[in-house]
Amino acid sequence: MCGIVGVVSKHTNGFSSPEMDMFQNMLFVDTMRGWDSTGVFGVDNYGNVGIAKAAMHGADFICTKEFKEFKSHAIKNGIFAVGHNRAATRGTINDENAHPFYVEDKIVLVQNGSWRGCLTGWNQVPVRVTANVGKGIIRLIFTRNQNPKVFGDVYVYVNQANGRTERNISY
Repeated sequence: MCGIVGVVSKHTNGFSSPEMDMFQNMLFVDTMRGWDSTGVFGVDNYGNVGIAKAAMHGADFICTKEFKEFKSHAIKNGIFAVGHNRAATRGTINDENAHPFYVEDKIVLVQNGSWRGCLTGWNQVPVRVTANVGKGIIRLIFTRNQNPKVFGDVYVYVNQANGRTERNISY
């Protein structure tokens, strides 16, 4: 299974150095959950989203130019950061399959685990459930359903994909 870590800054004008050091240490230690690729995304206080990722071990990733630039930007303007270490259960180990990934302009996801099966979305549009299903499900829901129950709907569809029929979502 993959590993996911995250830190929210206490400050509105960027991460403190100790906060960013904590995030880097968490990302490094979390490598035990996934050795195949490592990636990070963050949002700054202007609403901009930044991603850095590569098909490499976390210990190597935190030494890359891309991660150092990500870290520098987060210290100046970041408000939260999420890290992902991938243990490839399906799909090729390459930079493209590393997480995080964009679903739409400012929608970024990471995923832990493999989804199997098949589900049907709105208007009977079939979506094949594979290792990269998160992107497909979220895109389907956001493009077909613009109401505030979106995340409850995601929960229902994920459960259906896994053979469960739980629908008790509170909004």
